[in-house]
Amino acid sequence: MRPSYRLLAALVLVTVACGTDGLVSDPDPSLEPPAGTDAYDPSDGQGEGGGGYYTTTGQVSAGPDTTDDGDDASSGDAGSSGASLDCAEDARLCSHVFTLADEGYTSVDVVGDFADDGWDVGAPMERQGDTWTATVEVGWSTDTEYRFRIDRSAEWIFDPANDDVENDNSVVRALMCEPYSCP
Repeated sequence: MRPSYRLLAALVLVTVACGTDGLVSDPDPSLEPPAGTDAYDPSDGQGEGGGGYYTTTGQVSAGPDTTDDGDDASSGDAGSSGASLDCAEDARLCSHVFTLADEGYTSVDVVGDFADDGWDVGAPMERQGDTWTATVEVGWSTDTEYRFRIDRSAEWIFDPANDDVENDNSVVRALMCEPYSCP
């Protein structure tokens, strides 16, 4: 008779389990998303710069603060307190000051891959005392190759203050700056 009790118990369990429409649990209110957040959508990805999520009141991100502090986003200026949300990381620019000690030059241009015409036109440098300087926008998180063109001639020189050389050019390694600018 014992086996029939086991069989009866198994049949009761199967009947009860098959009689439900699926898994059921009591809803736990602590599992609800925080107030003000949108429903989860896997097609949203991680946000523009990665490492973030979207809410109905803005974006939370591990990158630079992108809150609007009232600055005019159309000015192209951005940074830790006014970055344009429309500026993707690959469009961000960092100001870099190129310098070269004067050795009696008449003119100096910094030429490089910092602009579409950077190898042809370059950026003119200004002499300030014993030093030539030029501030140039270089790509965010991008290596920038450059040289100095002396006296608008065919004489192009490496940066004597920078030992980092690649492809026969001096190199500024990937910069990530704050504030950055957007085109």
